[in-house]
Amino acid sequence: MKTKIYYSIQDGGDGSAGVHLTESRELAEIDQEFDVYTDTNIWAEDCSGWITIESDSPIKVCGHVQTVEEAIKEIEEDFVDDCPEERLKALKKLQEDSSA
Repeated sequence: MKTKIYYSIQDGGDGSAGVHLTESRELAEIDQEFDVYTDTNIWAEDCSGWITIESDSPIKVCGHVQTVEEAIKEIEEDFVDDCPEERLKALKKLQEDSSA
């Protein structure tokens, strides 16, 4: 069995960086293009990608893998005054395209 795990590296804002695991390449790209706090691309180059894992037994990811629905919900619930509008638009378009 082969599985692709998509990721996006995010700036921690304090000199650190962290990884977001996502359900798709497109969601990782949106995560890169529109930072959740600044709604802009803060990296000099794309820091998203994937790794392919192959195993003879079932593969289970124990860390959190973000879905587009969760990303939309996070914005709608956590941001009242300073909503990252461009990120939200891109996420809703991805959700719409995925359900078509």
